[in-house]
Amino acid sequence: DVEYDPVEKRFIGINEENKYSKETGYGWESNVVLSVTRKPTVDFRVLRGARFIGAERQEYEKSLISSYPDIGVPTEYLYPDFVSSKSPASFRVNVPDGKYQLSFLIGDVSDSPVNHGTMDITVNSTNIISGLEIPKGEVRQVRAEVRVSSGSLRIDLRPGEWSEWLLNGLIITEMKPHIGHLPIYSALKGTDLTIGVTVTSSFPLAGVWLFYKEERVFISSLVKKYSLLSLRASILSALDRACWQCIAKLAKSSAARNGVILADRTPFTLFLA
Repeated sequence: DVEYDPVEKRFIGINEENKYSKETGYGWESNVVLSVTRKPTVDFRVLRGARFIGAERQEYEKSLISSYPDIGVPTEYLYPDFVSSKSPASFRVNVPDGKYQLSFLIGDVSDSPVNHGTMDITVNSTNIISGLEIPKGEVRQVRAEVRVSSGSLRIDLRPGEWSEWLLNGLIITEMKPHIGHLPIYSALKGTDLTIGVTVTSSFPLAGVWLFYKEERVFISSLVKKYSLLSLRASILSALDRACWQCIAKLAKSSAARNGVILADRTPFTLFLA
């Protein structure tokens, strides 16, 4: 196989054969006739380079250049491909109950783009998009927040009169903070101990409570360098995502009271405000 994978590695490719089942947890709820538009694939050898040496390699590279004057390497996997239909369709995804952010990627940047629309999208009986029109060559990203209480998302796609709906991709993100941390396994008596953690969230956080053993440190801003107001401003300007770089330094007197402390893989607990 010398062709690149047309599906971005963090995503799942969907076509008309993906019928819903309890085993997969996602798919179309009924038979649907889809049109799949995809950019031409690229010879994978062009992306990886030749495996020849000397004059043989030079001749091979010359043949590649002459054979592929425009290799058309996709700059973004999520946009060149899309599915579309002139008939209504329902797609179901099983997810735990909670609040989610949905990002719909919609547009036509194929080799022969055309105007699309109008189209409507409903999620769990809540109207998300109405009468959307997409000019050829453009892509829109529409975000919506939904709350799930039945264990699944039902996405209804409906075309307007004499039109069709289309969808490049769908990103489903649970709206809860995500914590990244490199565990600390030991601390030496008489030395400072620095604990670092990154907290990302789809909504601004007012503060972070950090508990470590019997010590408690409240971090009200980024390393206490910025005020809460400026922190909120930086959060909203960074793709509407909150990101805290929390660093707590425990003083020498409290870092390790009884020699070396062997911490477990979860040496502290975060409480998010």
